Amino acid sequence: MFLMTLLASTFLRAENLTLGLGENKSVPISGPIWVENGKLLQVTVSGQRMLLRGKRPGETTLKSGNKRYQVRITELADELARIPLLTAVQNSLNLSATMKNGIWQVQGELSAFFEWQNLSRKCLEQKCRYLFRAKIPESLRESILNGLSQELKNHFLPSEKIHFTPWPQLYLNPQHPQFSLFQNWANAYGIEIQEDKTALNTLPTTRIHIYILEVQRSWLQSFGISLPSQLSFQSFPQLRGSHDEIFSQLKALETQGVLKTLAQPQILSKSGKESEFFAGGEIPIPMITPRSREIVWKKYGIQIKFLPLADRSGRLNLSLDAEVSSVKPSGDAQQIPEISAHRISTHFDLMNPEPITLSGLIRNETLSSSSGLPWISQIPLFKELLNSQEYRENRTELMIVVQPELL
Repeated sequence: MFLMTLLASTFLRAENLTLGLGENKSVPISGPIWVENGKLLQVTVSGQRMLLRGKRPGETTLKSGNKRYQVRITELADELARIPLLTAVQNSLNLSATMKNGIWQVQGELSAFFEWQNLSRKCLEQKCRYLFRAKIPESLRESILNGLSQELKNHFLPSEKIHFTPWPQLYLNPQHPQFSLFQNWANAYGIEIQEDKTALNTLPTTRIHIYILEVQRSWLQSFGISLPSQLSFQSFPQLRGSHDEIFSQLKALETQGVLKTLAQPQILSKSGKESEFFAGGEIPIPMITPRSREIVWKKYGIQIKFLPLADRSGRLNLSLDAEVSSVKPSGDAQQIPEISAHRISTHFDLMNPEPITLSGLIRNETLSSSSGLPWISQIPLFKELLNSQEYRENRTELMIVVQPELL
């Protein structure tokens, strides 16, 4: 009985064969041929041999007489994944790698994020692919999400939400400009990308810090910064560092009496989307025609438009359009007030975003009397400035400092 069982086991023992997708292999015929799945494997008889050709990735059984073959058809990327995957899971506690449905899968239970990182780094080097099907304990979810977010940032990719039910998946629009880069990253982590045409494409976000300052002219001139009588953008190399560092520097200068902060707004803007800062007001201007009479509201004050273009590597192109307008009332109540305006447009290419100053906002000749700026003087932002004795004596300068920051 034992001998018969041993003979049957020998008879049924399968020989493993691995075929690359589209690869041909010749095998001798031992008898009638039977293929479990003809969609994966094509068999052609030539004399006393059969020619095997892989059609689709997967596994199937081939029998020829008393010979039995377990045939695995893989793509080149899947075959390259075998060694790094098996090496990586050997160094883990509860992970294993098996070929299933023509693709490698990592199964078991994840013990720590660094195990997943080691796996991804080996696969990133070999450009292999696999599916991560291991269980992720609930206690590790938060640390893993933080780790994956940092990994995306390290690869200059925008942060995206990873779904863990039933396994790690990423929903991405196939029209995303960085779709191929996401694919390479997701393959290294075994994260399956689900193409979703309704998914929004995330763009880099720029935060623009704006400091509206009353600055001592003597201090600016000591650094060689010119004070033009017309609107002008200039870089401000004396202030360096991050927003927090620049904020601390301005506070220190304010303590020394060098400058005074009048306002400090912030603007968030997506790359390629225009945003605007406006400090001023609107006046009604009647528009009278033979058939109609309507009121059009015109803005006056300081208006700055920002158009940032940014990428994940930290490069930033910032286009700036500024306009300063003031209102001169007419002596005749029936006439339309005159609005004088100064405009300037410029752009900066910044690898390391640095502060940019906007000066020459209000012309000196308008400061001879408070009636020169009757409308602006009513704006809370500038009311204190125009009442400043030092400003009226031409010892201080109104300056706007723009500090872009890529989030």
